[in-house]
Amino acid sequence: MVQTLVCDDAPQFKLLTDNIALFWVHQGRRYKKLSPFIPCHQQVLDQFLDNFWNYYRDLLT
Repeated sequence: MVQTLVCDDAPQFKLLTDNIALFWVHQGRRYKKLSPFIPCHQQVLDQFLDNFWNYYRDLLT
């Protein structure tokens, strides 16, 4: 039996294990859909996305 499964929250994974670690990287897709109108808000979003994906790459290593 699988001890811990890293996945999204899809129901087909619920019966495989008691311990599910949600795959949070899907959250990044929502931020990519944002289109700030004000330039300073766009800069904040760009910096956030850079930090988000840099953190993800660090976790992979």
